[in-house]
Amino acid sequence: MKTKSEFRVVKWEDVNCGEPVNNMLTSRASVVYEMSGGINGKMDVEYLLHSTNYNVDDPHKAVATYIGFMTFSGSMDEKSGTFVLEDSGVYSPAGPVSKLVIKPDTGTGDFNGITGSGKYFADGEKMIIEIEYLI
Repeated sequence: MKTKSEFRVVKWEDVNCGEPVNNMLTSRASVVYEMSGGINGKMDVEYLLHSTNYNVDDPHKAVATYIGFMTFSGSMDEKSGTFVLEDSGVYSPAGPVSKLVIKPDTGTGDFNGITGSGKYFADGEKMIIEIEYLI
């Protein structure tokens, strides 16, 4: 099945891993997203980011590659439970573009045995997440 939703940031807390060096910075972020649409619920996320062209006065001008783990809890297409996604992508001033893979053997409830992949990206002012999965 394939499903998608809009989502928004509910919480974003980041910590620098040292000081910027040559306009590069590594940081960690703890994030919570809320989704509504075909995917309803929340994602608790832990990211590790590496930024280039880092600007202390305006960090959103940087380009960052990131990896993370997203723990989803909620419902998709009338099924409910939890599962974990591996997230990797690039953030630029245009917004993020991510590749998602459902981590094997992490599904609970109706998501027991879930496999699949997906992506998220900026679509104008909206953030969109799409997941294609099998149970």
